[in-house]
Amino acid sequence: MKFGGAFIFSFALILASCGGSDAVTVSDAWARSSPAGVTMGAAYFDITSVDDDSLVAVSVSSDIAARAEIHEVVKVMDIGVGSSEMHDHDMGDDASEMHDHDMGDDASEMHDHDMG
Repeated sequence: MKFGGAFIFSFALILASCGGSDAVTVSDAWARSSPAGVTMGAAYFDITSVDDDSLVAVSVSSDIAARAEIHEVVKVMDIGVGSSEMHDHDMGDDASEMHDHDMGDDASEMHDHDMG
């Protein structure tokens, strides 16, 4: 699939750009191909900061997508049952508008999201 290949290539470039600093690591990256006719895709990976678990000025962009977003997915264990919640972060429109973001688990900013 042409879109899937281009998405994977762009994702690989994003991951490569994260490799310049030892303060942030990217691991466990994967993406699945989008079904025929679907114009959206998703890639998943773990971003880890060695400095107090705080990520600063994290952004994503894509030449093949009209919009790219980063979401934090948090595993929550409640009475032995795991669930996921999506935590949105406003990352700004470009590098000049980046903001510091604590990627912690502030419950006041959590939103329920069915991860299917």
